[in-house]
Amino acid sequence: MAPPALPGLFAESALLPDGWVRNVSLRFAADGTIESVSTGADGADLPRATGPVLPGAVNAHSHAFQRALVGRVQRLSPEDDFWSWRERMIRLVGVLGPEDVEAVSLRCYRDLLLHGYTSVAEFHYLHRDANLSLYAEPAELSLRIVAAARGAGIGLTLLPVLYRRSGFDGGRLEGPKARFGLYGDEFDRVLDRLESERRLVPFTLGLAPHSLRSVSRSDLDELAPRMRPGVPVHVHVAEQVAEVDGCRDATGLTPVRWLFRHTAVTDDWTFVHATHADADEYVTMREAGVVAALCPTTEGDLGDGLFPFAEWVAGGGRFAVGSDSQVSVSAGEELRALLYRARIAELRRGVPSPAPTLGHGTALWRAAAEHGAAAIGRRVGRIEVGAAADLVVLDASNPLLEGLSPDEAGCAFVQSGSAAEIERVVVAGRTVVERGRHVDDERIRREWSAAAKRIAAALS
Repeated sequence: MAPPALPGLFAESALLPDGWVRNVSLRFAADGTIESVSTGADGADLPRATGPVLPGAVNAHSHAFQRALVGRVQRLSPEDDFWSWRERMIRLVGVLGPEDVEAVSLRCYRDLLLHGYTSVAEFHYLHRDANLSLYAEPAELSLRIVAAARGAGIGLTLLPVLYRRSGFDGGRLEGPKARFGLYGDEFDRVLDRLESERRLVPFTLGLAPHSLRSVSRSDLDELAPRMRPGVPVHVHVAEQVAEVDGCRDATGLTPVRWLFRHTAVTDDWTFVHATHADADEYVTMREAGVVAALCPTTEGDLGDGLFPFAEWVAGGGRFAVGSDSQVSVSAGEELRALLYRARIAELRRGVPSPAPTLGHGTALWRAAAEHGAAAIGRRVGRIEVGAAADLVVLDASNPLLEGLSPDEAGCAFVQSGSAAEIERVVVAGRTVVERGRHVDDERIRREWSAAAKRIAAALS
């Protein structure tokens, strides 16, 4: 059952597009958007926020099922790398049934909400059953994602993934990886089914050619008619040195250069990772308005490399963060990782900020929310009229935040905090998390527990 809608919220301080504003009355419309933003009022008829109010965070890159990997891939040998991690991930893929996908995703989305994410872009590439056949309902597993997002109460942008080959040599998908493949008209059937589902359940639908190692030029040409203005397009780009080298060997071009030469890259595109591009490629990306979806906890866990974040921000590049493999589900942790890695790379604390009038933590939170909204094709990430009423309310009485100004509290939360500093998370005008607990926590835990036992038995 959905929690009751709030009439609005009164905040002694709220982070608006122009900065911190005091005594803000937010009133919500029946559709879950912000109907009015008034300043200087006492908001006596509204529920009062317990501390500074932030726009909800946007998760621009998620593989929800990989939440079930945590702990199973952290024991490793000195020889382990991204590719050995990937083989263990594929082993998990081989045992997941529809009920497991939904339960793990539900638990993942609950965890994201607890840490301040209010929207998620699900980069979903699991399509076939364990026998490698298409389900009778072609979009079965995609619909499980929709159900999980709806059950958790998180805003969803679903990105069905086109994945047709195992590498630049055009090799076939084999073993559990074959569950990723959609061929002939199968991908269109999945997309058409999801388009019809959107008339019943609100979510945003985008496109995700997995990577250049996984799709061919003809595959991208097939997607082109669906790449209409406003449709989010996400693709893994230059995540691994081996991927860049493989693309150059196969095509004579790096992944970024190949995409700009052979596709119409626009500001609807999000390049995920983009870790190993060169300086000229980053300029080309910024000029096109591409959003860089950065996942530093996953990139660090897998040893992917360091994105040149300071240079990207200094050049006005748009960025968002994502939980990717779910090794962390905290938006603050992703942002502090970006900030601290940039300071290490630059050997100084004073690295460029997307909003110099704000502290680094709050500036990064607001920018990632706003740019993330562009990446997922939804009007979120800003506290303004017409945007979704997606909010994170901090607890000013928490010991970490006591005695701090709103901006200092925002920085403390982002750079040093955790879910413990969040008093309330609101999505579409409804409370989904209150004082560290999801409103449907018992059911989510119960379904996760059953799935965890099934998965453990299947992997043993």
